[in-house]
Amino acid sequence: MNEEHNNLRHTHIFWDDIEIEPVQELINTINQYDKVDLYFTSGGGTIFVMEALINSLNKHPDLEIYLTYKVCSAATYILNRFKGKIFISKQLEFLMFHAIDRLSYSKRDEGYDRNILNSITDKMNKAYEKEFKSLGGTSKEVKIIREGKNVFWYPKDFKRLTKRFPNITII
Repeated sequence: MNEEHNNLRHTHIFWDDIEIEPVQELINTINQYDKVDLYFTSGGGTIFVMEALINSLNKHPDLEIYLTYKVCSAATYILNRFKGKIFISKQLEFLMFHAIDRLSYSKRDEGYDRNILNSITDKMNKAYEKEFKSLGGTSKEVKIIREGKNVFWYPKDFKRLTKRFPNITII
């Protein structure tokens, strides 16, 4: 019985925003198991938190990710940065991409130079556009993103990913 138990894969469902507390809980949970099937859906969140999550996921010895429902904004980084197996489930309704932005106050002066921060954000967006194109994004879609709008990929579009990434499978 114990040997059978050791061969079982742990299933975990992550349905939350990419923010510090839920992502830290996810990391702590999956690191308790040798073999994990992670069902993943997110409306997005904070980029640095997503980078920390991907770094942790890439260190896991046996992790398979199943994208389901929706994967949006910062959560889409998983597509070209996670090195393990990714399965696109039949329940994945869409992927949503858009430009990187930052929250700032409109009345209160926080003391930092907004021009410098805007320049940093512009550089991040140029890098993001390259990553988006590497996924199969078109020049027309990049233009939409530059205009500050969202680009949605629906199931008919998911084949773009499997052409470029052998670790991504549509199931």
